[in-house]
Amino acid sequence: MGRDPPPPLRSLNDRLITTTATERLKKGNLRIGANELAHLQHNRSIVYVSADPDHVLDRTVLAAADLTITIPPVTPALLDKLIRGVTGGVACGVTADMAALEVTVITSVVRPELSAGACVANLHRALARRLEPVSSSVPLLTALPLTDTVRAWADQTLADLAAVMTGTLTADHLVYTMLEGPPGTGKTLIAESLARTAGWSFVPSSVGTWFSSGDGASAAWRRI
Repeated sequence: MGRDPPPPLRSLNDRLITTTATERLKKGNLRIGANELAHLQHNRSIVYVSADPDHVLDRTVLAAADLTITIPPVTPALLDKLIRGVTGGVACGVTADMAALEVTVITSVVRPELSAGACVANLHRALARRLEPVSSSVPLLTALPLTDTVRAWADQTLADLAAVMTGTLTADHLVYTMLEGPPGTGKTLIAESLARTAGWSFVPSSVGTWFSSGDGASAAWRRI
């Protein structure tokens, strides 16, 4: 966002401030970006970059924005155009799988000192080097002998996690749960099985690990 009319980005130079907004502030689950708006009063311009601006950016930022640009996913045609623009050559053999690679991978292997063919070959190698997901021995929730109470909670949590993945529920509406019981009663197994069934990643940790980090449990918790 900037003054009206917004000047071309290339002409802004040191007057441009770029803010990446990926998630809300964990403390208080606050939206972000409002603090940077003060720079507009000093003839500066601000560009906010976010994958979910409606749920992450402060409402003041959304209301004051002069321009919103939605960047579409990379397509084979767009990747072909990128290679042509960077190398000056014609790219042959660009596939949908290549376009689905992470943007950081694409920008790392498509370089101006390479030919278009070499860039395509790099993309082929990047596809071959992708790590295959490790198969888990943890059973799905349907295979666990859960009590009625735990089953009802697990089913609701699965539905909520699925809603977050489809965008019909924001992550801040998830209910955080503590499983309590003596060692060996399956607390970690239930949590890991829930993550696997939902298609989410399971990240184990412990209070002992927090305290052994050297700066206390609270600081370790903030890093999770």
